[in-house]
Amino acid sequence: MVEKNFSEISWDWDLDSIKDIAQQLAKDEEKSSTGISLAAYESCLSKFCRSLLGGPLYDRYHLGVAGYRNIDDQYISLSEGLMRMSLPSVSALEQKAMTACRGMYRAEASDLRALSGMHALICMVGSLTEPGDIIFSVAPVHGGHAATSLLLQRLGRISRFIPWSPENHSFDIKRIREECRRYKPAMILLDLGATLFPLPVGMLRAAVGQKCIIAYDASHTMGLIAGDRFPNPLDEGANVLFGNTHKSFPGPQKAMIHFVDEALAKRARTMIGKAFVSSQHTGDSIALYMTILEMQMFGRQYASAMIANALQLASSLENMGFSVLKRGGITTESSVFWVIPPKGMTSNDLCRQLMICGIYTNARNLHGIGLLRVGTQYVTRQGMGKPAMDQIAYLWKRAVDSKGDGREVRDDVSEFMRQFTKIEYSFDRFI
Repeated sequence: MVEKNFSEISWDWDLDSIKDIAQQLAKDEEKSSTGISLAAYESCLSKFCRSLLGGPLYDRYHLGVAGYRNIDDQYISLSEGLMRMSLPSVSALEQKAMTACRGMYRAEASDLRALSGMHALICMVGSLTEPGDIIFSVAPVHGGHAATSLLLQRLGRISRFIPWSPENHSFDIKRIREECRRYKPAMILLDLGATLFPLPVGMLRAAVGQKCIIAYDASHTMGLIAGDRFPNPLDEGANVLFGNTHKSFPGPQKAMIHFVDEALAKRARTMIGKAFVSSQHTGDSIALYMTILEMQMFGRQYASAMIANALQLASSLENMGFSVLKRGGITTESSVFWVIPPKGMTSNDLCRQLMICGIYTNARNLHGIGLLRVGTQYVTRQGMGKPAMDQIAYLWKRAVDSKGDGREVRDDVSEFMRQFTKIEYSFDRFI
């Protein structure tokens, strides 16, 4: 049978069309599994947790929050005015996961219902602020999420950008104090899209006082915080720690919200259940709960390895002649760093050439400069250490120097990846 592109498929839904679709998807799967994933926004689920995504419970509704459901017996559950079939084992697992979160994040309460990082933001903003409130966030040009400002406006909030100091990769405390006195924001949203260094949350709290809610988007650092290798904003004055669970935290594409006190959590919990979440996607939730328990056991080692690999890969790339973004001579204190394109190449040129050769990063602008954002969370969980980072830097150099379609480098990348078929820092070792 001759292969076709999706655009050439006849959508009559005959057997050949279905086979064509399956073949096209298989190509993407092969490309993904045989390449080196350095994209800062993706994680690597354990094989055990991945197996939970498609089980029979995936089709069942999972409502409410552990500890707040009325489970009469193994069959009946009452939650939010609805009687339905209970899932007592799922509820028990959820309770274990929430207990683990309290330990890892030193949070008084957690909510694990949000379906993604942006959904967590909607839940958190919609529950804890009111229409017409002013909310500060990080401007996209300085690394803030590109969707935040528009989302806040669509929710009826007034969006303003927090004063920023590009040279320090942090906010400008002096100007923030002035802006807060002038605008009196209800919330400051620290939604930095690639955190290289800890933000001085304690200084921010001192500058803005106690009334303003500080919400820290830890999408890129959630796993590092869980592993106690990155400062916990809740310890330093933040009210809310939230973010997705598929970057340095190696879970499914869901999200978590952690609260510094029960009163704030109760305020959010009620509204989230009423307005923002119905079913929380049972299969994904179960995979998240198990990943939380994996991180409780292996998080410290995993977080340390991610950071060590980031520093090693950045250093190896420098030895190969590439430049990386630094602050005071330091590349990063997280699992992410930025690469400056070589002279004569744009960030898109560099990103494209690497992808042709099977090395996946992502290009984006920071402070008006086109850069490559590189993360080591995926390759670290595949069992790679410092020697592998040296090999990746060598393949990176060859990819940039390669001509044509880069097939030879791509083949060597695939061969390199055959060494790493297990998922480390996970329960896979027990099954």
